[in-house]
Amino acid sequence: MHPNINTALAYIYTDTEDSQWNTPFTGRPESIAGWINYFPKGNDNLQIKVILHTRFAKQPDPEYTENWVVETSLAFQIHQRFSQHKLQSPRKS
Repeated sequence: MHPNINTALAYIYTDTEDSQWNTPFTGRPESIAGWINYFPKGNDNLQIKVILHTRFAKQPDPEYTENWVVETSLAFQIHQRFSQHKLQSPRKS
C-alpha cells in the first residue's frame, strides 16, 4: 500500500515477489469480513476494497482489471472513531 494525501498518487498493488504482501487463494468466498479500527482526522471517510485476482493487480489502475475474479467494497461517510468493529460484505462478481 502506498498512501498519499494526493489521491492521484495513492495506490495499492500485489507484490508477487514477496510473500509478506500476497496470499495465494483458490476459493471464492460468499462474503468477506474483517475487524477494523478507524481513527479519522478532519473530514476523512472510510472506504474498504478487497479484490481477489489472478497474477498481478493494482488499484486504481484499469490496466489490470482483467485479472480480477471477485471485488467487494464498502464506503461510509463516518467521521467518528471506533475500535474493533466488524464489517462484512457479500461478494460482487
